[in-house]
Amino acid sequence: RLDQLTYFLGRASIESGKSKADRQLQLDGEKFLKDVVTKYQKSNFVPEAHLTLAEYYFEKDSLFYAKTNYEAIIQKFPKHGMFNYALYKLGWVYFNLAEFEKTIETFHKVIAAIKGKESGGLIEFREQALNDLIQAYAELDNGWREAREYFVREIGEKEAYIKLDRMAALLVSKDKDEEAIDLYKHLIGYNKAASKVPEYYDAVMEVRRKLADAREIEQEINEIVEFFDPKGSWMTANKGNEEANQKANELVAGSLAFISTQYHK
Repeated sequence: RLDQLTYFLGRASIESGKSKADRQLQLDGEKFLKDVVTKYQKSNFVPEAHLTLAEYYFEKDSLFYAKTNYEAIIQKFPKHGMFNYALYKLGWVYFNLAEFEKTIETFHKVIAAIKGKESGGLIEFREQALNDLIQAYAELDNGWREAREYFVREIGEKEAYIKLDRMAALLVSKDKDEEAIDLYKHLIGYNKAASKVPEYYDAVMEVRRKLADAREIEQEINEIVEFFDPKGSWMTANKGNEEANQKANELVAGSLAFISTQYHK
């Protein structure tokens, strides 16, 4: 069958062209795959051709053409086995185009489509989409608030706060300092007896020191010293947790040493 032969010629040419760094061979493969789509429109290989083209363009950062081919699968072949994957990759096209609202909307659709069908690889695929949402929400102004609402609704409070923990660290790495502080303070307030509270305060202090606002730093240190009072509720709740206690004590000592150094400059 010519459609099948043309498809496999196209895919093989692109793969071989990439491995050999042969631009012309890749262009030949691209042409073969386009022929499948245009000349053999009723062929079972049309969705595969669209997918191969989409992946080829995505790798080349030709996002418009990648988008066109992923959308062709979504719109024309909703029952195809690669539908959810095409939808997922379309979300990443939007992300790379800095269209973050569309990214989030698309990942939501992926997660909704998989819900109730979770087995084997689908569970991992859904978890990947949930984790990728963290990156997309982090791009929005105060996106962590929207993320919290969605994650709590979709995966429950316990798992949602694991995602928010990761998101806080991501906000720090992206220099979204005020948002990172807000989220860490929310995490502290959510469970004031949690063993990770010293880590959260430590992360807040790192951001405060970077921002170099002396008044805010002093207020934060006073709050830390009070929070980790030896007779306070956190120390009582974590009495048997030596590792958490050590982190808390080191945080208090380091914070006091920092402010002492600043006063003696």
